[in-house]
Amino acid sequence: MSVAAPLVALLLFAPAAEPDAAWPRFRGPDGRAVAPAAAPPLSWNGETGENVRWHVDLPGPGASSPIVVGDAVFVTCYTGYGVDERNPGDVNALVRHLLRLNLADGAVVWRADVPSTAEEDPYRGFISEHGYATSTPCSDGERVFVHFGKTGVLAFDLAGKELWRTNVGTDSGPRGWGSGASPILVEVEGDDGGPRTLLIVNACEEAQALIALDPANGEEVWRASAGSLNQSWATPIVRTSPSNAASPNRQELLFPIPDELWALNPATGGLLWYAEIPVDGSACTSPVADEDGGPVYVVGGRQGGGAAVTLGTATGGDPAADDAVLWTTREGSYVPSPVLIRVPSERGNGEDDGGERLFWLSDRGLALSLDAQTGETIFKERLPDDGLTQSEGRRGRGGVSLYASPVLVGSGADRRILATTRAGDTFVITPADTLQIERVNPLGPDAGRCNASPAVTEDALVLRTDHGVWCLAKSTE
Repeated sequence: MSVAAPLVALLLFAPAAEPDAAWPRFRGPDGRAVAPAAAPPLSWNGETGENVRWHVDLPGPGASSPIVVGDAVFVTCYTGYGVDERNPGDVNALVRHLLRLNLADGAVVWRADVPSTAEEDPYRGFISEHGYATSTPCSDGERVFVHFGKTGVLAFDLAGKELWRTNVGTDSGPRGWGSGASPILVEVEGDDGGPRTLLIVNACEEAQALIALDPANGEEVWRASAGSLNQSWATPIVRTSPSNAASPNRQELLFPIPDELWALNPATGGLLWYAEIPVDGSACTSPVADEDGGPVYVVGGRQGGGAAVTLGTATGGDPAADDAVLWTTREGSYVPSPVLIRVPSERGNGEDDGGERLFWLSDRGLALSLDAQTGETIFKERLPDDGLTQSEGRRGRGGVSLYASPVLVGSGADRRILATTRAGDTFVITPADTLQIERVNPLGPDAGRCNASPAVTEDALVLRTDHGVWCLAKSTE
């Protein structure tokens, strides 16, 4: 049963969100984590209140990222079980929550409470690193969709009314690590030749499957199942491949699993092609690719590994051509996803013609930059930990630890990479072929653990931790 708790007398409905005016899913509108028109502050302090527009406490923890739709922020969390590792409580008391906050002032507009309907994996081991509200919501501007693990996928309207829920499985993966991937919305060609929107869910833990649902009613449209999916917590992306002669401008749903990259037809779930890549152990990161049909890049694996793969290289479920894998690397990132950046020319002319780089900060606190064309490592440096807030997580203890993925904001000389540690400190990094850390912005020692990537608006960042949500914007005073 879902309970929507209105906290204001009048709810102003947000308009349908334009893709470039919102942050409606994990890693932004197209999954690239790039916001060229954004101008958020590059300096803030959660303790002193510098450039903190508002801060609101949450009823419980969560690892999901916030999203922004019109004038609303949506975020999930959980209560009742697994809040304290030493005393997790009764698993049957687990309740997940979806909250709508005002973007302007952080006021809680409503909260939907969703009690667990199936016994969850116990709160121990790696599941204690992220908990039971890890999947980031997504929205089409009229509805908000959440994946709540074994309880299912649910849709709410912007007033907090539950519209439907669909069970996508109640299995557990062999490691019992719980749900982690986020749902995405994809526009495909329907049977009538017109556009159709599908909600794609990675139910790797619950059903060892990728599942497409009709966002209007939650009915299943297709299911792609495989045993190897129980080791992938990646959020897929969709790109258009202009290189396939038989099907020009073909859409490809790109999804990594251990040792392979899959390309599926997002309209049917059929396997188009696959490529062998050195991402071993488990796949947690989201792929990244430009919008122009260029290669898709994947990094990840418990032991590292990554690759660049050309799109549209085969069809019918065949392996990709031998020359489709452009390069491979043993460098990797267990949890944080990469971002593509361009760096300034060495000629110092201010132009971004120094080349394209694949950049990320690993969960173990390493900053890495690879030449996107060749895979050559440009730099690999450990992030400094002097003066940083001590992380609550056990991974990376004794140094910097990250689960959040970086975002690239601004354009031209104003571009900056923002990457938040698990302790809530955000590195502000200037794109270059050396590691150039401009500053580090803290939320404070009481902020709680931060596993979530920020949401970006025109003039602000929205960050969440286990304890609360912060909107960071330049002060008008």
